[in-house]
Amino acid sequence: MRMYRFAALWLITVLVPAAVLAQPAARAGLGAESVWASGERAMISRVPQWIAYAAIVPPLAFTAVVGLYTAWESLQQAISGKG
Repeated sequence: MRMYRFAALWLITVLVPAAVLAQPAARAGLGAESVWASGERAMISRVPQWIAYAAIVPPLAFTAVVGLYTAWESLQQAISGKG
């Protein structure tokens, strides 16, 4: 019984950061699309600003996916009793 409580606690501790990081990844993706559509550029360098927004999306999304994978593995270990 104690193992299941620990597994549930661990599942929560990996799902919460995954959900927290998935939200800004989605918002940054939408922001990059919006800035790209507007054609906004930096004032001095004239570099398109959507590049900075788009650059942050993959790390945030990857971290969220890793958190979901860790939660899945933890759940599988708790079910099988190997954890």
